[in-house]
Amino acid sequence: MTHNNKTKIAFYASQFEIIGGDTHYILDIINGLDQDKYALKLFTDLNHLFPKKVSKWLKKDIEIIYLDTRPLLFK
Repeated sequence: MTHNNKTKIAFYASQFEIIGGDTHYILDIINGLDQDKYALKLFTDLNHLFPKKVSKWLKKDIEIIYLDTRPLLFK
């Protein structure tokens, strides 16, 4: 199946400080999806801990897009 025929699914994980249960839940869903049927992307906020957690929990090779959405107040 080519990429053009796949259903596209985008996930968003809002992570500024703590990487925990909600991210693990999203990654469990991604791990359960068939990449032959679905084109998957994960969007998440910039967080230096996220790549370390993802490498432990994510079993699929998907595109991860890091967004700089943190309010200026916290920069």
